[in-house]
Amino acid sequence: MGKYLLSPWVLIAIGACVNLLPEPIDSQGVIFFGGGFAVTVALLCSTRLTLLAIAVVYGVLFLKGHDWTLVLFLAGQPLLMNLLYERQDTLNPLKVGLGWWSAFTVPIFAVLIILHFNGRPDTAFTAYIVTWLSGAFSCLFGHLLFLFAVRRIDIGYKLKFNVEVLFRYMFSASFFFVILSMTYVYVGQLQRQQAAQVNSYMVHRSQVMAEELSSFLERHAMAITSAAQSIQIATRYGATLDQAAPATLAGLARNHPDFLTFLVANIEGEVTHSYPTNLLFRARQLGRADVSTRAYFTEAVTTGSTYVSSAIQGRGFGDDPIVAISSPIRDAEGAIVGIIEGSLNLSSFMEYDSRNLALFWAIYRDNAGTVVYASPELQINPLDKPDMDFCADYECQERVDFLDRNWFVSQSLESTYGWSITILFEQGSFVAMSTSYLRWALILLCCLTLLGIFLGGKVARIFANPIRELMLTFAGYSPEKQVPRQTFANDTMQLTEISGLGNEFHELGERLLRAFSDLNEARKRQGVLNQELEELNRTLTERVEDKTASLVKALAQAEAASVAKSQFLANMSHEIRTPMNGILGTCENLLEKPLEPHIGNRLQVIMQSASNLLLILDSILDWSKIEAGKMKVTLHPMSPKKVINACIEIHRQAATRKQIRLDVKWSDSVPDMLKGDAVKISQILNNLLSNAVKFTAIGGVTVQLDYIDGQLKITIQDTGIGIDKSEQFKVFDQFVQADATTSRQFSGTGLGLAITSKLVELMSGNIKLDSELGLGTTFTVSLPMAATDFVEPIFDETRLVLPAGLKVLIVEDNDINAEIIIDMLKDAKTKCIRAKNGKEALDVIARVAFDLVLMDCQMPIMDGFTATREIREMDDDKASIPIVALTANAFEDDRKACLAAGMNDYLAKPVRRADLFQLIIQYTSGK
Repeated sequence: MGKYLLSPWVLIAIGACVNLLPEPIDSQGVIFFGGGFAVTVALLCSTRLTLLAIAVVYGVLFLKGHDWTLVLFLAGQPLLMNLLYERQDTLNPLKVGLGWWSAFTVPIFAVLIILHFNGRPDTAFTAYIVTWLSGAFSCLFGHLLFLFAVRRIDIGYKLKFNVEVLFRYMFSASFFFVILSMTYVYVGQLQRQQAAQVNSYMVHRSQVMAEELSSFLERHAMAITSAAQSIQIATRYGATLDQAAPATLAGLARNHPDFLTFLVANIEGEVTHSYPTNLLFRARQLGRADVSTRAYFTEAVTTGSTYVSSAIQGRGFGDDPIVAISSPIRDAEGAIVGIIEGSLNLSSFMEYDSRNLALFWAIYRDNAGTVVYASPELQINPLDKPDMDFCADYECQERVDFLDRNWFVSQSLESTYGWSITILFEQGSFVAMSTSYLRWALILLCCLTLLGIFLGGKVARIFANPIRELMLTFAGYSPEKQVPRQTFANDTMQLTEISGLGNEFHELGERLLRAFSDLNEARKRQGVLNQELEELNRTLTERVEDKTASLVKALAQAEAASVAKSQFLANMSHEIRTPMNGILGTCENLLEKPLEPHIGNRLQVIMQSASNLLLILDSILDWSKIEAGKMKVTLHPMSPKKVINACIEIHRQAATRKQIRLDVKWSDSVPDMLKGDAVKISQILNNLLSNAVKFTAIGGVTVQLDYIDGQLKITIQDTGIGIDKSEQFKVFDQFVQADATTSRQFSGTGLGLAITSKLVELMSGNIKLDSELGLGTTFTVSLPMAATDFVEPIFDETRLVLPAGLKVLIVEDNDINAEIIIDMLKDAKTKCIRAKNGKEALDVIARVAFDLVLMDCQMPIMDGFTATREIREMDDDKASIPIVALTANAFEDDRKACLAAGMNDYLAKPVRRADLFQLIIQYTSGK
């Protein structure tokens, strides 16, 4: 697997995919992390493969729109390392990839800063430093990956490291990677916060400016309307238009300086008065005193109301771009006799623009998309129609390319006249906001990298000097002379292992010196002993190898059998419970509806048959747990009457169908509450009742309950076929029935009594059998159980009413199971939404608030465990939504896995309506 992952094709693919990831910060430089894979390919493979890796890995950066010159210099790094790599020097890739490459690219980067950058120099400097750091990261990561690779693949030569150099390298690289990652994380978070603040300000400011624009236009439109009404009133009281118009226009000019000019025209469109007055003379000279074709004349006369035009070019009374506001003039009888018009100066909007913060620019456009006013820095002229279709709606908040630059954009609509206000903030200015933080972080990165080199050297010397001295001691050792003491033994700070190694070597030398004198004498005897020992070793080795091989084989077979058995049982449980959930759920849903009696009886038969099949399945699973030693007793307060009566009711229908009685008798000595394992007691009683009803054709079954000396005594007596004395000893064996004829006549697995016996034994009780062939059978079970004063809360199943208005998400890949659960909840007026896998569930939860989630565990794409963990990691209150597992996995380990994943509770399939409703009420009662 490791060799496959280190294939050049895999490395190239991973590098390209990593380069597709979004950049962690916005720096105007090139930040990428996939170049290291191309560097590894360059160190491992030929120049041809290196060129292919460069084209694929760095080609992604071209596709992302980065500057081609920067990408070209970055792509030259792996090629340079491939061409100049010297195998004899382990650190040669660093010298080439960092040293020679930096010496070549840094001066070029400096020239690019001077020639091509037209913004802030510090931003450009930071952008190119970030780009250089990406190259340095690629070199270091690629070289470290190369060192990892050569430990697993054969490259044809050996790499050797000096300890001090290795420690310096590892310390500095670790510091570099950690600080660079922390820098990107911190600056990225800072930029996201700043972006949110910028967007918030722009949205607010665009809305305020829209309101100011609406007020501005309304105020001036009202002024023109009032002036028209003043002229009408004056004429009503005897004044002529020639008398009323000049004073009215002069008053407008005095009170509303934002107007450039005013004019009054008669009903034929001929201008009769103007302000300033000399403009009329000029217009007549130019032949432009007729405004009958202008929109502000025709609209005012036609509609009889005040008209505000789009931005237009002035004509005759001035050549400035204007917005014309006109209103009809009426005579004393109310007939329209002309219009009054004022031309608004478009530069009036500069006052509102000046209120923006620095570097935030504004564009006013009319309802036709024509620029009315734009901040001077944008160099957009009034009456231009720039391409500004980047907002799908009139009101939006985007990041777009405009005027060959990238911008934050917020746009709002003025509601009365349909004008729009667009606020822009340049991306370069945004990047400059975080440049100082990034620059200081990069300085810290360089300082800590140098510190890593220094500390690595210091730590390396602690290892290297003693080891070097020990090497010299080993090289000069002779068993014929005394071993000298090492000088590092006198150092103030010592490594325990190395100093211990020196001491042990010194003592070893002393022992060897003493033993060397005895060695010659031992050699004579050693020849004979060696020959005998070789023969003995050969014999013992053969025997040990034979035994070991047999044991290993047997152990492997046993383990394989155990794993296969566990897997088979788990799969069988899951595969059977899934369709059984469909059968039982469908029957239960149908039985909740009004049915004809014979149909209801048939459905009851189906439910009883399915329940019997589940009992068989549970028996097999229980026996598996017992064999594996995983069956445990859990003691809780329980009501014996509730548990026993529930078991009786399970088998009452089968007894009624066979026309035999099923009675239960209670002794007054039985307490209301006992401390025991209700589940296992139910299993014991169900197994015994199942057999009693199955083997009884005439008469009936009686259950007697007593409590004597701290023990619950359960007696099950039937009038069935009985068991022969010679067969009674083996009824508690697994997969065994009394005889072959019984097995053929009556169905069963032969596990019921075996499981019952083991469960009774597990609960420290005992079971007795008394039977006579043809007369019936009596089983007596005694279980030690302490009485308790615990009061069990009363739960009425007839009141299983779900809270109103619940929203439940059902995450189930099986269509039938999902439909059954939805039918159960639909009858309870609960709103249900279904997701087919964990990924769909996450998407739905992100959009809709739910009161409860019913989660299947095994699903395609994303299972229930992963989906639950993702939900619990959400930042909002949806992380605490109740989640109940609905799964066909019925083992205790499965229940623990559900709870460990963050689920609140667990229901094994097939799901019963009462159990489901009870759990939903439990977790949604406060809704």
